[in-house]
Amino acid sequence: GWVQLDEPMLVTELSEEDIVLFQSIYNIILRHKGKTRVLLQTYFGDVRDCYKELVQLAVDGIGLDFLEGKKTMELIEENGFPEDKILFAGIVNGKNIWKCDYKKALNLVKKIKENTKDIVISTSCSLLHVPYTLENEVNLSEDVVKYFAFAKEKLQEIKEICQLADQGNYELNESYM
Repeated sequence: GWVQLDEPMLVTELSEEDIVLFQSIYNIILRHKGKTRVLLQTYFGDVRDCYKELVQLAVDGIGLDFLEGKKTMELIEENGFPEDKILFAGIVNGKNIWKCDYKKALNLVKKIKENTKDIVISTSCSLLHVPYTLENEVNLSEDVVKYFAFAKEKLQEIKEICQLADQGNYELNESYM
């Protein structure tokens, strides 16, 4: 099984002391993980101050925010991403109610796949920031609803983006726009 450890602190400005402390704490924790797979999840920014140290940890997956993480793609392009880890790529916005821009998302997935061996397409952060589903919004007109995606719909967006990317289909027809 997997255990997810959320570390949004890693996207803040970190001193050298902060990074050393972070490494020492995680090295102790990860020594005792046994067969448990550990995902270290970040969000709301990028990990520019500690990327090199982060990817050296004995975690099995690292979650990075590709939306608010302005330098996330650049960090991967310049430094690579370890082949022995899974990248949980936050490309669907978990904080807002707006439908995903599939074209942008697929272009980002394509770029990530050029630099990373194993990825899971994910949300940029937890979906606790958005309402549960549009299914209950019966009083909103279709002209308005077509722009929204709540938590359940965002999961569908991830599924569709995964399917398109797995098929190598980075060009969209109008049904996704």
